[in-house]
Amino acid sequence: LILWTWMFFIYNRNIKLYEESSHDELTQLKESLDNKGNILVNLVSRISPAALISLDMYTLDIIASEVLEDDEVMSIEILGKEKEQLLSKKKDEDGFPVVYFEKEVKTDKEKHDAEMITGKIRIGMSTSNYKKTETRNAENIVAVRKKMVFSFILITVFITILISITIILVR
Repeated sequence: LILWTWMFFIYNRNIKLYEESSHDELTQLKESLDNKGNILVNLVSRISPAALISLDMYTLDIIASEVLEDDEVMSIEILGKEKEQLLSKKKDEDGFPVVYFEKEVKTDKEKHDAEMITGKIRIGMSTSNYKKTETRNAENIVAVRKKMVFSFILITVFITILISITIILVR
């Protein structure tokens, strides 16, 4: 009985630690995706004002193509001053939800004597790494629970046999 209680305590503690670790990992993946999306949209919004003002589609296309080379980037959309779509590039969908990051493109106040909105950048990032990790962790928790239930059954059978043998020997 003491062994069984001890195993039950250890099992619950291990599951709790694994669930906390899984939650921490998912939190870090989400923060990483958010940081990456914000960094990319900020970078593109800083390097594209001149191309947007002059409607330099060649430069905008190069910028969009470079951004789209990242594995997690699923789409990029560049909108003009009046929110009209100037450029849109997409990859084939990977079956996972997409998170969008947007930022207005503004001219540099110091270079142009005034800050002026020249357009908007919208980047879609895949959540595939997050969703795959979430699924894997959930499956691992279920597998660990199954193993622990099996262990409890074995321990219970073992304890029952020991008690039975002890009773037989005592008589």
